[in-house]
Amino acid sequence: MARQLNFLSQEKSLKSAEILPLFNGRDYFIQCGNEPLLAVSPALAQTLGKSQLSALIDLTNQLRKTLGAHPLRSFRYLNPIAEGETGFASWYGGYFHGRRTANGETYDIRKFTAAHKQLPFGTKVLVTNLENRQSVVVHINDRGPFKPARIIDLSPEAFKEIGYLGKGVLKVKLSVLS
Repeated sequence: MARQLNFLSQEKSLKSAEILPLFNGRDYFIQCGNEPLLAVSPALAQTLGKSQLSALIDLTNQLRKTLGAHPLRSFRYLNPIAEGETGFASWYGGYFHGRRTANGETYDIRKFTAAHKQLPFGTKVLVTNLENRQSVVVHINDRGPFKPARIIDLSPEAFKEIGYLGKGVLKVKLSVLS
């Protein structure tokens, strides 16, 4: 990977903002433009103590930050197929902004957080809108939702990354990252 990064930087074609994670349905890898940089193998993920998807996202963001780009918050180009919970996501905010969540944090509608009935607090979850395939990573800091068929309540900021707030409810798939 170091050799490829040096080559790309010497050719002036290295754009840190083009460093992206990619999952093609079988393999996980980091790419820059159309140039593959690193395959995230099961062995590498295990060494890092993470799932392949979680390792891919973490390594991509570390590389982006090292090279001067902002870390990614939305993952529109990932299409995880790992087993996950499927159901409906809603969003909550307004009245709850500034109040304490179930884990003691102050709820902030501008952060990428979510409420789930049973996942441990601090769990990172990739939430994928099944309609448009856009995804966002959130961390669980509250309990809910308490309406039938809903499996996760997202902060408005997280919900906007994968859908339109006015819609209110989205069909989603959850993939636990860590």
